[in-house]
Amino acid sequence: MRTFNLVSTENYTYQIINIIVKSAFYFLPVLLAYSSAKVFKTNITLALVLAGAMLHPNFIAFAGAEETITFLGIPVKVLDYNSSVLPIILSVWIMSYVYRFVNKHMPDVLKVLFVPTTVLLIMVPLQYIALGPIGYYAGVVVSYPILILYETVPALAGFIMGLFRPLTVIVGMHKVFTPIVLQNLANNGFDYMLPSMMMSTMAQAGAVYAMFYKCRKADRPLVLSSSISAVLGITEPALYGVLITRKKAFFSACLAGGIGSAFLALFNFSVKSWASSSIVSLPIYIESGGMILPVAGMAGSAFLGFLFVMLSVKKEEEPDTEKTTQKVSSPVKGAIVPLSQVPDQVFSTGVLGNGFAVKPEDGLITAPCNGTIAMFADTCHAVGILCENGVEILIHIGLDTVKLNGTYFEALAKTGDAVKAGTPLIRFDLKEIEKEYDPITIVVSPNGILEP
Repeated sequence: MRTFNLVSTENYTYQIINIIVKSAFYFLPVLLAYSSAKVFKTNITLALVLAGAMLHPNFIAFAGAEETITFLGIPVKVLDYNSSVLPIILSVWIMSYVYRFVNKHMPDVLKVLFVPTTVLLIMVPLQYIALGPIGYYAGVVVSYPILILYETVPALAGFIMGLFRPLTVIVGMHKVFTPIVLQNLANNGFDYMLPSMMMSTMAQAGAVYAMFYKCRKADRPLVLSSSISAVLGITEPALYGVLITRKKAFFSACLAGGIGSAFLALFNFSVKSWASSSIVSLPIYIESGGMILPVAGMAGSAFLGFLFVMLSVKKEEEPDTEKTTQKVSSPVKGAIVPLSQVPDQVFSTGVLGNGFAVKPEDGLITAPCNGTIAMFADTCHAVGILCENGVEILIHIGLDTVKLNGTYFEALAKTGDAVKAGTPLIRFDLKEIEKEYDPITIVVSPNGILEP
């Protein structure tokens, strides 16, 4: 609202909304204390108290004191820990050991009162004196090289970040950048990395949308929905569902993201608050650097991703929908009936393919054609054959006979065996099986047309 001058910053409605937006970041140490306590398997309540001590108004007021702040004669460095990341994580980590030690050695009758008291009396001063400053300056050290890189060779820094962003997401390393971004915002009041991430996301959206015109018709619903998700900042469907299996499209997205990121970095574009890599974050980008640069960067990245894919990726061929006809003999002696008469919808509706069924008169299953045994069920109630012409055939003996766990069945062949029409495959006890189960034998092919 402030970006488009829809409301004054003096307006109370704006100020309340601003509080809602910034509360999570101001009290970020509290949120991190909770998650850190779960990771380090320590007391969550005490971890939250540590975070509260960092942000306590009285501690913050010490910053205005003229004299040196001390605790038992030891100097205390007063720092602004709001929105900080590493100080509370380090403090909760150390607290996990202190808590474990104190809780182990404290008598049971005193634990309820004295364990939390003892832990806090140790940890809060230690946090003020050492752990907080160590974590604070460690964050500065980690973020400083990236800041220098963006300020000395901005185009190169932006290109590298945008180029490799999709790769970091695939291997899960993208989460490493979150504390660095937060540290940049806390220390410097701005961040260069978020715009690079945004350009990469828009490039992926453009590349995936181009694949809509290159992919098979059956894949288009997935591709289109992945493109829309990417525009909204969710790139996992685009990466894992579309790009990662198409190398040229993936590299096109990486390259476009690198160029778009380099463009913004060249103008030292940064954002002044946290913003997700989503089109809905556009107002934050406009507020940070005007409308022209962020809009041009997002549109340009998406366009380049689209263009590179259209130029480099060949249109995928539609799969051959024509099925090969395979003449087969009945695998078991008996009357042949259509699948529609099988009292099981999985087979009767043709979900597993076309074929026929046999009402067996004896207990011997033979190969219906020349080929190779591609699958032999451990329970011997089903066998799959790959015919010489590539047609796949499944022979399934009875309904629900898998529940017999191989009882009344005997394997006469094994997976990998070459067979001729009539080769014995399975022997089964028809009389025993039909006492409990329907022994009707189904013969289906998912990729061919069977002619008995």
